[in-house]
Amino acid sequence: MRSLDHRFSAIRARLDGALASTACLDTIAQRARELPDHWINQFGFECRLGDPDPALDFAVALMRREGVEALAALGSNHPGPEAEALRRLAEAWADPRSLLGAGVPVVWLEFDLAKSLGPTGVPSLFLGLGSRDTELETGLEGLLALRGAPLCPAVSASLSACFARLPPGTRVPFLGLLLSRPDAAIRVCVNRLPLDGVLPYLKALGWPGDSGRLRTLLDLALGPFDQVLLAFDLDAKGSLGERIGIECYAARTGWLSTRAFWSRTLDRLTDQGLCLPAKRDGVMAYGGFTRMDAAGAGLLPGRGPLLALMGTVNHLKLVLEPTGRVEAKAYLCVHDCAPAPPDEWGPEP
Repeated sequence: MRSLDHRFSAIRARLDGALASTACLDTIAQRARELPDHWINQFGFECRLGDPDPALDFAVALMRREGVEALAALGSNHPGPEAEALRRLAEAWADPRSLLGAGVPVVWLEFDLAKSLGPTGVPSLFLGLGSRDTELETGLEGLLALRGAPLCPAVSASLSACFARLPPGTRVPFLGLLLSRPDAAIRVCVNRLPLDGVLPYLKALGWPGDSGRLRTLLDLALGPFDQVLLAFDLDAKGSLGERIGIECYAARTGWLSTRAFWSRTLDRLTDQGLCLPAKRDGVMAYGGFTRMDAAGAGLLPGRGPLLALMGTVNHLKLVLEPTGRVEAKAYLCVHDCAPAPPDEWGPEP
């Protein structure tokens, strides 16, 4: 098998200097080395498209088998209350009889490395909620493990309302606790939500933001994207924050089938002043295959040799800030690949 550290070293050459400075990439490499030398299911990067600062956030997906050890290791490496939260979650997740053990197949770790937040070794965590029938109960158990105490009644009631008011056909696939942020807010993610259902859902929950500004944000997503993932935060008093995120996904996956789509979309954001030309070019240069040398090729679980990595855009996120400012972000991911036909490799860095 190949560790996260080896795979990041291979894909690093695809990350343009406009996207990430050498110092930022070195910090990501350090975080990768801190995780156990086991198979990491997926990893990727968050790029702020309108920010000239060459900094990326770094995210890693942990499946339960390897994730329990990874969380425990991170908790040991970084003493403090946040590290205690990681260790508590690892202990609860390791129990197959618990809701976490049975209902959370994946946990995403997000390391905030942008200059405005400052580098930290403690990530924010996003629990992947596997079962629609037990999403709320599983999420509450996970938050209890992370916080070390039950939610206060106001927060618990607000979170319950988020689930109770879900429109038919929608669900909460992820519930996060932003440990790396000063307020440690709870992040709620709702997917399969049609664009025209976003504002009614938020207003039913008592969202205090400006409806006109949100409609403008939704108009940016209208056209290329039919359904979106909505992200919002609950503060320590259970109030919904004004800040809203709209994650937008292409209908297909894979770089070869979506390259033209993302090129058009990034051009549109650049024309609207939400994406710097250098960031657009860096994101487009990131997409494509990177060969692993023979000495670095490992084994894909159940699929044979890993000889390539594919960089691609997973999704875009449009964020409405309380001030009315709109920020655009690109989420770059890395896929493990078995050998591909030569004509599918595309340009290499």
